[in-house]
Amino acid sequence: MLPRETLQALGDAAGAGGLEEHAPVQVDGVAIGVTLRPADGASLARTLEALGRTGVSALVRGCGSHLGFGNPPRSADVFVCVERLAGVDEFDAADGVCHAAAGTTLAEVRETVAAGGWELPLDPPGERASVGGTLAAAA
Repeated sequence: MLPRETLQALGDAAGAGGLEEHAPVQVDGVAIGVTLRPADGASLARTLEALGRTGVSALVRGCGSHLGFGNPPRSADVFVCVERLAGVDEFDAADGVCHAAAGTTLAEVRETVAAGGWELPLDPPGERASVGGTLAAAA
């Protein structure tokens, strides 16, 4: 359990609506009951700085569909969720190049590229899967 003043500092850094306390979620035996949700790059930078300053360990997550993949965390006090850092920034239909933020769901990317006549050649375990999670999990 993190001290109230630490939670306040982390919530202030993440910005409005950026701190959620919830029932603990188990990730390979590590219980995490706080999620930070920065809304943009500036609040993400402030959040990371606050985590370093307070010594709080974090596990980065997107939509949470691949939490059990990869090496088990040694410890984690909070999630840093990138769902609010989502969206397709650019799609060049002529070249087939798409730039999307890590928290963007594959469903959103699929919809964007389909409108330009392209197909996303990924077969994720679920449509809630995010770009970052899918790449991080090598799915």
